[in-house]
Amino acid sequence: MSVTETRRRRRRTASICAALGALFFTTSALAEPWAGDVTGETPWTTATGHFNGDNARDLVFGYPNRSGHGMVGIWFNDGDPRHSAVDNTSSNGWSYFSKLNETFQVIHASSAVMSNTVVHNQLFTRIGASVVTGDFDGDQIDDIAFGAPNATVNGRTLAGAVVVIYGKDLGNPLANIPPTPGAAVAFTQDSPGIGSSAEANDHFGEVLAVGDLNCDGIDDLAIGVPREDVNTAVDAGYVHVLYGANNTGLTGIGSSTLWQGGGPLSETYEAHDHFGASLAAGAFAPSSYLGQRWCDSLAIGVPGEDFAYNNQTRVDAGRVHLIIAPSYVQGGYFTGFKPITDGVEMLIDQTTNGVYSSPEANDLFGAAVGRATGSRAARGSPTAFIDALWISAPGELCFNCQDGVMHELDWYEGSSWTDGSVRLDILETETGVVVEKGDQYGRWLQYIPEGIDPNTAEVFVVVPGTNRYASNEGDDWPAGRGNANRYMSYDGFIAAADQLGMVVIIPEFEDWSFGNTYDPGLNAGGFRALIGRDIRADLWVERIVDRYANVGLGDGTFNLFGHSAGAQFAIRYALQRPGRVREVIVESSGSMPAPTPANETASTWRNGFGQLSLPASNWGPAIVYTPSEALAQWATTNVPIQIVAGSLEDNAHTTAIQQWMNDVTSIWGAHQMSYCEVQGIDHDSKGAHLSALRTVWPGLSFPGAPACQ
Repeated sequence: MSVTETRRRRRRTASICAALGALFFTTSALAEPWAGDVTGETPWTTATGHFNGDNARDLVFGYPNRSGHGMVGIWFNDGDPRHSAVDNTSSNGWSYFSKLNETFQVIHASSAVMSNTVVHNQLFTRIGASVVTGDFDGDQIDDIAFGAPNATVNGRTLAGAVVVIYGKDLGNPLANIPPTPGAAVAFTQDSPGIGSSAEANDHFGEVLAVGDLNCDGIDDLAIGVPREDVNTAVDAGYVHVLYGANNTGLTGIGSSTLWQGGGPLSETYEAHDHFGASLAAGAFAPSSYLGQRWCDSLAIGVPGEDFAYNNQTRVDAGRVHLIIAPSYVQGGYFTGFKPITDGVEMLIDQTTNGVYSSPEANDLFGAAVGRATGSRAARGSPTAFIDALWISAPGELCFNCQDGVMHELDWYEGSSWTDGSVRLDILETETGVVVEKGDQYGRWLQYIPEGIDPNTAEVFVVVPGTNRYASNEGDDWPAGRGNANRYMSYDGFIAAADQLGMVVIIPEFEDWSFGNTYDPGLNAGGFRALIGRDIRADLWVERIVDRYANVGLGDGTFNLFGHSAGAQFAIRYALQRPGRVREVIVESSGSMPAPTPANETASTWRNGFGQLSLPASNWGPAIVYTPSEALAQWATTNVPIQIVAGSLEDNAHTTAIQQWMNDVTSIWGAHQMSYCEVQGIDHDSKGAHLSALRTVWPGLSFPGAPACQ
């Protein structure tokens, strides 16, 4: 009988998703906080337009991190065939542009064209975090709008601004004409007519979209503010729509403000919904002006939307609000062009008729939306060409199917959609190789053995120590990512997964994301906040494991291994979450949370198990967490915990661990913990982990591994 068959497991019926395939295409960049961050000077956003009247397509690039402040670059088409094939995904692209400065126009905070804007001479505004083009003033020349979401507005830091430069003012380097000084116009939430006010940390302008949203033949500008607080709901999100007009262009006067539960929109605004985290405008549904031209509808992503499905709340499942523009029927009485708020709303999620899959926690459906230009007749409307609406669900996670799904939705007779979905990691094999996963809180490595049985599968979480080594993996693998890759490359974890039928997960913790020593100032121990988003590292691990359970891999419990700083995390987690762990390996921990001696109080419980208190921030509310000594004592008698150290380690590890074991025995009494030392090994998980694994699972075959005694 195999090792897997002899182990006692709790089962969960597998729900295995079906694989789909289609051509992958999207037009929209992800918006924070789902995109992570971009470092260096590579383009973050790109757009095209016609700026100098020659009908040649020009290119626009946003560089929000250029020199730490941001800039926008415009490359005017000079007919060079290399123009359309420029490498805009590497830093080499920037060097190439510099050599061609006779065709390249640069806009930054100190440019003369910006002199009348709130952004002028401001530092660290992230100019170019979003870039779009459109004809906002009807002169047949494209204009540029770009975000500066970190701009300070009337003393409010990170309030954000959007800058518009009309095509006639962009100049033309091909003719030696500079941009018109002072011509740029900036909009903020303090601008007249915009239905809000500038507040710190709103980041107004980080998401933009262009379309003819009132069907008057002039382009309009939609601005997403996903970090806008609505009343007391933190980061609920707003969307503002500014309408263009012949000759005058965009104005805040008469603009529309959208939020969940307001105007044509259903739902209720809630904290961290991030309404407006993505935007796309297009002819997604039939709507026209007297049959002469299409009206654009507006898709608004709400990736943080929670809702109930099958009697269970799906946290961050995500939704999209599609506002179908008003249609002007021939023969009707025309009373003027109507704002997008007069349109009809359609809610789209993974329960919508025709949309692939079903809603699950952390799917983040709507994290990005985009438009594929209409190239086919609408089903049910053979004379109408409808744009395809693309919606990403980057958190979609299934066993043997498409992790991260991009949905292509085509209108079908107004009652449903057809969905040609594609996987985002189309070149990755799901089983038998190491792949990288991620969500809004961070990333992790995954290994699923080939032929794994989802009915018996367990999850094995491996938490590395902090990075003590010069990175042998190179600059591509710094800090947490390098640690995760280094530990996954060791001999034992993949081999154990193959032999035991387990899924291996290694979080890409940065060194500061979990407590590696006791910090009297933070009292955080192993429960420090993760990646600045006010979620503790222990909770993030649970969210990862729960995602696998949701698709039939495991039941929400897991085996846990930690080395060094990761071992400190492992022991603290095991003592406070005993119901979530099966087998625990604590390897080479330099600090163990000691029980309270008789002459002390629980509040002075030693070695990093004090109360954790984190203040509220832009990412979420305050966290107050008080560990339970009673729960920890229960854990020591009910959870198998194997403590391991190298026999050659310093006394801070071997002696401290032995003393801790004595403390537990003398103060708490009987326990289910074991301790052994790996002979001839120092503080080296690569040398010790095979012995540690074999100690817990004796059936594992690791020939030559040193003894643990």
